[in-house]
Amino acid sequence: TPADATRMQELIRAYGPLKPFRAEAEQLVALTAKDKKNRSGACSFILPTGIGSVTVVRDVSERELLDAATEIVAEAGNAQPQLDGAMR
Repeated sequence: TPADATRMQELIRAYGPLKPFRAEAEQLVALTAKDKKNRSGACSFILPTGIGSVTVVRDVSERELLDAATEIVAEAGNAQPQLDGAMR
């Protein structure tokens, strides 16, 4: 549910901001090709589907990876700890 998604995001952010790093989204996507979980040209991603549940996804497109990496790079640049309400 949207409420579960918000709760999970708040909980992850409660651990504090991402460590500072310099990267371009394109570099992060290129590095996934070298990941040990890469099998036959496809990377496996374990993604949360709800509180306490996940799914393994193997058909993530390069565009989806680039979009996610772009968000990560942007958030790393302006992340702030958000403790209020994360631990419910």
